[in-house]
Amino acid sequence: SALSALADAQQSCALVEDEEGLHGVVTPRCAVQAMAMGAPADVPVSACLSSAECRQVQSDALLVDAALAMATHGLHHLVVTGPGGEGIVGVLSSLDMVRGVASINSQCPFVSLRWLGLCRGRECCMIHGA
Repeated sequence: SALSALADAQQSCALVEDEEGLHGVVTPRCAVQAMAMGAPADVPVSACLSSAECRQVQSDALLVDAALAMATHGLHHLVVTGPGGEGIVGVLSSLDMVRGVASINSQCPFVSLRWLGLCRGRECCMIHGA
């Protein structure tokens, strides 16, 4: 199941895609909401998505723009694409953003979207064939 895959990978979200492309981000919260609404256990992962539209931010975007997108749409995860919207780099979480802001005034390096792509790359959070 999608939740088992998330737990096994120790991830807080997974990208949902199939041969038609990217559909969005699924989280344990999505699954809990679906179950609370009476969804059967065999419901497709894509039915658990919190939004029909996949929210994205480019890797060269400012942190404040990513924060605004999250706040505007009530999200905790954004899909990160390369500059110009090319290809998926990874997923930016609200926790990643907090770490980035916290690192500004500390001795640890800034947690950039590039860092996110290098550390949590595309394949570590993918579920193929939604």
